[in-house]
Amino acid sequence: MPKLFDENLGTASNSTELSRLKKKFSYYDPSYVALSTMITRSDFRKWMEDAWQQYEPYADTNFPNEFKRQFA
Repeated sequence: MPKLFDENLGTASNSTELSRLKKKFSYYDPSYVALSTMITRSDFRKWMEDAWQQYEPYADTNFPNEFKRQFA
């Protein structure tokens, strides 16, 4: 099963680092980059991956890719 947060985009521990990563990965939704990289969000990432395991059988095959671009 594909993961929602399968790429290592780096880590951000403050707003300056997060801004740099949002610019570097501008082809992804800014909220996705924030959630993927903020060191304070690991619990939420795990919760989303757990929810994804339940939803994945019903999802469109392109869902993981579009999730990164259209996070909201």
